[in-house]
Amino acid sequence: MFGYNVQINHYCNHSEQINHSDAAYDYSWEESWSNSFERITKTDQYPDVNSIHDFAVGEQAYLVWADWNTGDSFGNGDRTYYESYALFKNQEDAYAYSSALEHARNGNDFKWVSSEGQVFENIYIPWHGYFESLGGVYVETVTIGA
Repeated sequence: MFGYNVQINHYCNHSEQINHSDAAYDYSWEESWSNSFERITKTDQYPDVNSIHDFAVGEQAYLVWADWNTGDSFGNGDRTYYESYALFKNQEDAYAYSSALEHARNGNDFKWVSSEGQVFENIYIPWHGYFESLGGVYVETVTIGA
């Protein structure tokens, strides 16, 4: 397996806490974030994503990443969190995996195998929490950076 670091731009568009009274728990909050792919580089330590492919600098690949919403009893955050999931050589696998990930149920029953034999299983699906929901699963055409 080969490791890659992925940089996602994560920018807060709006953040607000609204106090409805002086009571400790009488407030609400809301946030809105923008996320976009920035760059990807090869790494030997602490990769964000692994692939069976040893991509060279300048080579094109297909990155699958997702963002999701979160909240609590007092408010919510739109596109608060993000994570990179996979890097593919072939576009068809990237779109098939993104669809499988988008429709995955939480728990250890998730298993998907690419046409080239890379296995994805036992993945935690973070947007299946009580207050969480999927923002989107994205397939990004990327060029491996130096």
